[in-house]
Amino acid sequence: MNDTAIDSAVELRFKVAVERSVRSLAATFARKRLLREELLAHLHSVYHDVLADSSSPEEACQRALARFGNPRELAGELQAAVPRSDRLLSKVQWTPRPADMTPWGMLRWMLVFTLGFNAIAVAIMALLQWLEIGRAQSSPFLGLTVMAVCGIVVFYPFQLISIRMGELSLERRLAWNRESFRLLLAASVCLPMWLTLIYWGLAGEPIIPWRGLGPAYAAGLVLGPLLAVVQGRHFVENRRYIEQWAALEIED
Repeated sequence: MNDTAIDSAVELRFKVAVERSVRSLAATFARKRLLREELLAHLHSVYHDVLADSSSPEEACQRALARFGNPRELAGELQAAVPRSDRLLSKVQWTPRPADMTPWGMLRWMLVFTLGFNAIAVAIMALLQWLEIGRAQSSPFLGLTVMAVCGIVVFYPFQLISIRMGELSLERRLAWNRESFRLLLAASVCLPMWLTLIYWGLAGEPIIPWRGLGPAYAAGLVLGPLLAVVQGRHFVENRRYIEQWAALEIED
């Protein structure tokens, strides 16, 4: 494998060609990401193959792009190769945009998903009670309502904490300092509170089931920081990836 560094201007032209071939595809986020990686790797390979016989990197770039072909025509070939199941899934899959990866964007989508989940859960509970399935509850919808409202209040800060921990982890600055300690402590508190609210909602009791606090907080002390770092790294990596490719100007 040739490890010769590729000029940033050449790399940008390669990425634009790849994005012209992929952006408009009716495919899932995961498949588009895989196609981008494969096409970009192909361009890199061709570029290194022709570089030795070219008078300049610019000529090698031109030859590599010529072999790559017309991106619009390639997009049609790629679309034909996308399985039907993947095309159908892309119509219902939520594909994040750069605006959705901001704190306000996250809050907006959390509200939409939470309200949608709560509406479905209430409908199921109403149907079960109408069919007289399950035990009677003095306040059947209280738990779900509180879980929906308070869950956002608790889980949204956890998401912000995990993103910051993910950024520090990727930058190799997640160490035993004051900021990291505060983030770890906050993650250890938010997660068990969220688990308690979920337990409350599922139990359907009019008051918080305090007996569930012990196991929830014990689990949160261990799993909270770990989940925050793993989830935060995944979120930050996806955000950077989406912003990088969305910023490309692909119009001719």
